[in-house]
Amino acid sequence: MQRLICLVTGKQAMNGEVLIESLIGNDILEESTDTGNLSISHEFRSQRDDINAEITSATGTTESATINDLFDVNITSPTTRNELVATYRALQESGISASREEMVYGTILTTQILRDLPPVSGVPQDFFPIDGDMMNLARNVLEEAIVYVWKNDCPPCDTMRTEFDKLTDQYNFKDTGLLAVYGPDWIEMLESTFDVTGGPTTLFFVNGTVDLRFEGAPTRTQLATEMRKMASKK
Repeated sequence: MQRLICLVTGKQAMNGEVLIESLIGNDILEESTDTGNLSISHEFRSQRDDINAEITSATGTTESATINDLFDVNITSPTTRNELVATYRALQESGISASREEMVYGTILTTQILRDLPPVSGVPQDFFPIDGDMMNLARNVLEEAIVYVWKNDCPPCDTMRTEFDKLTDQYNFKDTGLLAVYGPDWIEMLESTFDVTGGPTTLFFVNGTVDLRFEGAPTRTQLATEMRKMASKK
């Protein structure tokens, strides 16, 4: 569950654990009693798929404008837009009580789980693995976020993961989204939108804008200094 909480933290949102518990309480997410892993309930998945089929067969102009307004970004991909509209509407119909910000967070979280998680082998322990297009949306609704772009067979990435694990054990990032993107799956988007051309790359977002970046593995001191600015000591 911790990886999910990392996505829904942020100063504008309710506590991540509270939001997740609300999704569980409304039969949207199901938690395994054995592993603690979360999955989408069959009922919610069916409801969302029905809505998605409905809006895919229609023009969806009004709903598309609404979802673009919610995420404060122009979502040009019809497939992604339909996914988000369908998830947002299904959450509304589920009766979940949430603010606009919480609904946006919930939509990103639930859409990503419905898609299945991207590769996780190189993801630091407290970072949430997310698709590149979902990360582009999340950074617009998070006041602060650290986005780590990684790839396989990459010794500097292994070093970064180890350092991130140490720092998230030391500091509290409850007000900062911690996200990880598998770079090889999103080469074109990362380069055109964020000028990211390789991994490891670490982006520090403040109010949706890249405030600082590390290309390659910085020194331990450099990474700790910048992460400490976004954290409160445990």
